[in-house]
Amino acid sequence: GTLRFIILFIQNNKKINSVFDTNDSLVRPSAFKPVVPKSFHSMQNLVSPLHRGTHADAGRAGQGSLSDSGRNSLTSLPTYTGSSYGPPPALGPLSASTSHINRLGTIALDKLDKPGYQNGLSASDSGRSSSGKSSSSYQRLSHLSDAPAPLRPSPSSDDVIQDLEERLWEREQEVSEVKELCKFISIIYVFEEKQRVWEHEMEELRQNYTGRLQQVTRRAQRTQQALQAQIARLQQDKRRLQDEMTLLLAQREELEKKCLDFRKEQADILPRLEETKWEVCQKVGEISLLKQQLRESQGEMTQRAGEIVALRGQLKDLNAQLREREETEISLKESFCTKTLELERCEAELQTMLAEVQTREHLLSPPETPTSLPALPAPDPLLTLQSDDSKVQCQESGDLRRQLERLQGELRLERQQREQQALTFAQERQTWQDEKERVLKYQAQLQLSYVEMLQKNQALEERVDKLGAQIATPSPPEPPVSVSISLTSPTPPAEEKKLPAT
Repeated sequence: GTLRFIILFIQNNKKINSVFDTNDSLVRPSAFKPVVPKSFHSMQNLVSPLHRGTHADAGRAGQGSLSDSGRNSLTSLPTYTGSSYGPPPALGPLSASTSHINRLGTIALDKLDKPGYQNGLSASDSGRSSSGKSSSSYQRLSHLSDAPAPLRPSPSSDDVIQDLEERLWEREQEVSEVKELCKFISIIYVFEEKQRVWEHEMEELRQNYTGRLQQVTRRAQRTQQALQAQIARLQQDKRRLQDEMTLLLAQREELEKKCLDFRKEQADILPRLEETKWEVCQKVGEISLLKQQLRESQGEMTQRAGEIVALRGQLKDLNAQLREREETEISLKESFCTKTLELERCEAELQTMLAEVQTREHLLSPPETPTSLPALPAPDPLLTLQSDDSKVQCQESGDLRRQLERLQGELRLERQQREQQALTFAQERQTWQDEKERVLKYQAQLQLSYVEMLQKNQALEERVDKLGAQIATPSPPEPPVSVSISLTSPTPPAEEKKLPAT
């Protein structure tokens, strides 16, 4: 609708411009020839010159609103300051209508500049009002142009210049109006485009919210159905719980009756419980004694095990010493054998040497005294009478005898040492054998005692297990009380006194 009014307004402006442009051929190039004025300002000549003096000031006021370009172009022309030719009073409504159009254009621009101007309908209304006013002004102009033009005198050059200035001012006003209308049209187009977008968005929002409403309604129906099913289920649960409540109440009554019976039985069992407590105290005392004996036996076993370890160490040391002595004995035997062999060899050499000495003495001595062998240690004067060879042989034989005696003395010493070593070896072997027998006896005794202690420990453990089973079966609820009483019990029973003897 707004576009229609704007198009009508533009068409009316074009018609007015075409009416103005039809009289362009009447303009003459000479300023002294009469010129027929064009446009609605030429109607000023229809009025008598008597009224022109009164409206000269209005014409000057209209000239004051020219643009800078028109004013600068007409400054060189001479101005007419007389009181002739002003706008007739009959054209007052027409000028008022055009000024009203200009005012509407400026008001529209002011509205566009304001931030509150957001609706396209106000722009369309202003365009409609401006188009209506322009159409009314066009009708007035056409009515005036259709009227017969009266005879008028030829205008002067000042009138022509004034007329041209007015025309120029009008054209500038029209151009400014057209620019404003173009701006206004573009703004209207923008607002219409926004209106279409808003309508499209409103339609989408309407469809979206209708779809959401349908979803919400369906969801509400589903939740309602679920709630109804849940209510039915809860009612069933309520009935079931009521039935269970009745059953539980009946069970409670039965349990209360049983509780009364149990209390009566408890009152009967209390004295027996005291007796069992005392028995448990006695058994706990026995167990403590058995544990003490077990600890003592374990201590003895550890002590004897230490002794066994020490004896084993001693046995190892004795074995090492025995091996060393056996090795020394073997070495002494080997040395004895070697020395006996040497002694035999020396005896053989001595026999050979004695035989040689005898043969030599026999050769040196005269033949009639054959038994002069024992007179071998004869005095030295005899030797002096003999030859040098016999002297040398006698000296050698003496040396051999001395060496033989020395070797015989060493042999006797070796024999004595061998006999002494044999005696010492026999004594050491006897002592080692005695110690070995004693250690073996002691080890056998330790093994026997160890076996006896194991048997005793097994018997004690079996007895402790039996007593623990007897304690656990009669009264398991209060063992700490029995332990405290057993610790404070002054006299153990007779069985506990007999236990160490076993």
